[in-house]
Amino acid sequence: MNVYNVHVVDNGDFYMNTCKFVVLAAMVFFSAEELFAQNPVYPFHPKEKKLIVFQAYNYEDWVDDVALNLDSMQADRPYVDGLVFRASSDFAFDNVVWTESSMRFTDLATISTKTTTFKENFILVNAISYYANPDFFNDALWTTIISNAQLMGKAVATAGCKGIMFDAEFYTGGQTYSPWWYTVPADNPNHQGTPPYAGAGITFDQAKAKARQRGKEYVQALQVYMPKITIMTTCLYGSAWHYCSGNIANLSSSQYALLPAFADGMLEALNADSVLVDGNEGSYYCSDTTNYVQDNVHGSNYNLIRLSASNVCDPALLPKWNLQGQVAMAPFMDYCYNIYSPQTWNTPTYQSKWMKHNVYNSLLATDQYAWVYVESMNFWTGENQPFGVDVFADVNDAVTTFRNGTALGYDMYNATDSGASQFISTPIVAITSPADNTMIAPGNVTINATVSPNTSIDRVEFYANSLKIGEVSTSPYSITTSFLIADYTIYARVFKTDGTHATSAPITLLALPSPWKSRDIGSPGAAGSAVYGNGTFTVTGSGGDIWDTSDQFRYVYQTASGDCQITARVASLQNVNAWSKAGVMVRETLNANSTFAMMVMTASNGACFQYRTSTGGNCGLGQSAGKAAPYWVRVKRAGNTFTGYMSPDGNTWTPVGAPQTITMGASVYIGLPVTSHNNSALCTAAMDNVTATP
Repeated sequence: MNVYNVHVVDNGDFYMNTCKFVVLAAMVFFSAEELFAQNPVYPFHPKEKKLIVFQAYNYEDWVDDVALNLDSMQADRPYVDGLVFRASSDFAFDNVVWTESSMRFTDLATISTKTTTFKENFILVNAISYYANPDFFNDALWTTIISNAQLMGKAVATAGCKGIMFDAEFYTGGQTYSPWWYTVPADNPNHQGTPPYAGAGITFDQAKAKARQRGKEYVQALQVYMPKITIMTTCLYGSAWHYCSGNIANLSSSQYALLPAFADGMLEALNADSVLVDGNEGSYYCSDTTNYVQDNVHGSNYNLIRLSASNVCDPALLPKWNLQGQVAMAPFMDYCYNIYSPQTWNTPTYQSKWMKHNVYNSLLATDQYAWVYVESMNFWTGENQPFGVDVFADVNDAVTTFRNGTALGYDMYNATDSGASQFISTPIVAITSPADNTMIAPGNVTINATVSPNTSIDRVEFYANSLKIGEVSTSPYSITTSFLIADYTIYARVFKTDGTHATSAPITLLALPSPWKSRDIGSPGAAGSAVYGNGTFTVTGSGGDIWDTSDQFRYVYQTASGDCQITARVASLQNVNAWSKAGVMVRETLNANSTFAMMVMTASNGACFQYRTSTGGNCGLGQSAGKAAPYWVRVKRAGNTFTGYMSPDGNTWTPVGAPQTITMGASVYIGLPVTSHNNSALCTAAMDNVTATP
């Protein structure tokens, strides 16, 4: 049990909400507890969350401008982590063949050499068409589109970018075709062409199946040159569900009818190292702090976006969405600064506070990325900056405040989600325990908060990774959970009886010390877990084995580059099967069929050096019988030569089997694997004296 006792104040009964989060007509539901049990690799700790800038229209960033000005952009905006830029003037679903010349590969290569602090860059992909109806059944057209997608993946790799910004929004005005319509939506008839499906006798299910096929082909093409890619979208499952108006029966006639099926294909094709992000552009318009986690007219809150996939995603893909899908947030600079939809009440002082609020809360609520959207000013030069404000100071202040782990100091409250909001600075709510960066262990975790002044309080709500995990209406303000087993950003929000509210500074609870992360590889029969305490990693994993052509196991890992080695003492290993195993590994990717080299202790078969020398190939084995935990193990990489070692004391090392030549990329995953060798059972191992270099 991991209980932290610090006094908290309020009046009311203890309440623990496991949060079933039924969103209107949802077909499949995950509670917060069920989501957390799947151990996603998000969210990132406050200092790891990223702010990127996406300029469009008047000051759109083009590849040649970025290549020329990247040095000054990075120097002048040190609080920014990256940007979105355009490499081609063509839309992604046009019947136009792209070339390395048309995409300016020379400039892309220059960007790669100049990148220092902007490590989270994305190339823009507009998922619409000017010249051709993007019929998913048009094989000739899609041959071109898929070829262009492969070249786009090569462009991302050439520029050293993180991935693409897939702008799925359909821009109307009678100029472009939408790939997402099954029929012309009644609320948006202004379009180019007519969707080709219903008139040709193609059912909605048939159109969805073909859209899913194309989404899968598109991502497979992207990953040819970028096997580890982040696909950021402006909108995805969240917008598709929002336009259903709460009823799945409305999907076929909505603006985004075929987008969920295309997204399913994208998700299905993702390598285990890749990520799909719902960019959640509805969060442009947040004017109340609770908009980021609770429902509002824009459909932009985290709960809706994270859980809306259950309404429109293939249920079989939901575990993969929960593991490799992320939710982003998007402050809209023009909106906060009274350029887009100007209002008389939006004074310069109000503008600055609003922008700071939306940047800070976007970082607080997002899994990893907050992208600042800009249309009518130049974020890099200051051109067309509104009078009376300092845009750059506002954004810098918000980012710095968040990354320092302090509270913003005020909430925005808007009872009607229209007009001017109130800025609320009292009462002050603070989490008093656990302390920030506390390591948690399996069992109960108690979170305590104080409120000052403690008058006219309605309730205090508690959030983990922007999902509500409980609320308390009376003192003491304390909740106890039993399902927090990974890394979490925790914060509390107090509500007064008049509806106003205030938010605490966030704290981070850690299952593993940075930079270690943990996840299941393959599809084990039971979800694994990993925690750390007193110098020991306790790792629990299921899975059939790490063997043959595909693996199933729990992996605690970090990245390493070039020559490296990892050492650990397997202190104990549960005997679920004679071939239950735990130890150390170097692995090229997180895919189940990846190449690897590992040195493990087994429950009854001694010390083993195991390896897969080609992706999807069979495994090999070197073995030293008669050894059992506690025992030391090590894997060393020198170039593409991998050697396994064992030691009874950590001083005298003996090679096991023959060194193996395995071609791997420079960047690899180095860590601690555990498999039960029984897909219906979990196996627990304890490993200490872990060192990983470099």
